[in-house]
Amino acid sequence: MIDLAEAAPTAVRLLRGHRTEERVSLVSAPTGLYSLRYGHRPRPRQSSDRSRYHITLIWALWHVPLSFIDGYYQNEVVESGVLQTLNFPVSMVAFVLVMNWLYYRCGRSILVPVVFHASANMSAEIFMTDPDSKIIQTCLMLVLSAIILVKERRLFFDRPAAQ
Repeated sequence: MIDLAEAAPTAVRLLRGHRTEERVSLVSAPTGLYSLRYGHRPRPRQSSDRSRYHITLIWALWHVPLSFIDGYYQNEVVESGVLQTLNFPVSMVAFVLVMNWLYYRCGRSILVPVVFHASANMSAEIFMTDPDSKIIQTCLMLVLSAIILVKERRLFFDRPAAQ
């Protein structure tokens, strides 16, 4: 068993040796683990729609501290203006819907949405996506999400069976 009295000073020593952005990532990692556990599937008696909005809110809040760290993408977005700042959480609604759809259509494999998320992040870095072009990307993701919602209406709007 882990002794918390010994573990806490060790964690503080580990955090002291890291840059600010690394500390934020280390401290906020439990939220990411929550996302992996609950984010891409509804909990019992909760519709996919409600679960999707909950994880979008948690995900948006997880990114807020990154907007205060120089050099991070979220910081650049905030410095770009209000429209770009508001675009980020709007894009997350469409992104989470697509990730939920991938999760369910690939046999509830968490690996598929994780790879989708990682590839989206990597492509943004490789192509050095400007915050203004992210607005276009959000519009395209919203169109894709609308198509998915129309074609997969039952998946997203029917309530799960009572257990």
